[in-house]
Amino acid sequence: PATGEVKGSTATAYEGSHFARWTNTEGGTVGTSPEFKPVKIGGLHVSATYVATFAENTYTVAFDANGGVGEPMADQSLTYGAGPVRLSKNTYTRPGYTFAGWALDGHSTTPDYADNSFVADLTENDDATVVLHAVWLEGDMVVIGYGSADDSMGSVSPTSETLAPASGEATGSTATPAPGHAFVSWIDTAESVVSEEATFVPSKVEGLNVAATHTAT
Repeated sequence: PATGEVKGSTATAYEGSHFARWTNTEGGTVGTSPEFKPVKIGGLHVSATYVATFAENTYTVAFDANGGVGEPMADQSLTYGAGPVRLSKNTYTRPGYTFAGWALDGHSTTPDYADNSFVADLTENDDATVVLHAVWLEGDMVVIGYGSADDSMGSVSPTSETLAPASGEATGSTATPAPGHAFVSWIDTAESVVSEEATFVPSKVEGLNVAATHTAT
């Protein structure tokens, strides 16, 4: 009791958990480091029992819009080993695109998790943050048509183009009048003039290509 040298003990956490503290039989904290060596009391070692306590690791899931728009989604707090938890439902949108799910890689075109799906144990590290990035798939292709009001008076080239709704860039069409005739204007289906230039390139509408037919007169 007087001359002995105590070696103490070391607490080792298993995967997915972390050391919390050492306690005595009354539940009082006697150490916050995994390595614990009791001290003498009144210059003597005393009989005692000490217990290492552990806690499950918790981590944060954050949601990256990854090109989408909308109010930032709130983070979720998950606990390792607690079983599946449903992800928050996506609230982001992106014009011209459909939300496909969440990916761990921000450049991925294939989701790792579907919207509002169950996940578990995304990381074993305590206080870590796992970022899920939105995966967007561009919508259906858009066809823009070009034509001549009277083929005997002139032609247009090309007569159509097919574009991705958001990323596609229109190249337009050029009207060429026949000999003895003159180009007047391009009109839309409502017969409103959209251009008086022989070469017409339609503009996007709110950032998107839209299906339409334009006619040279």
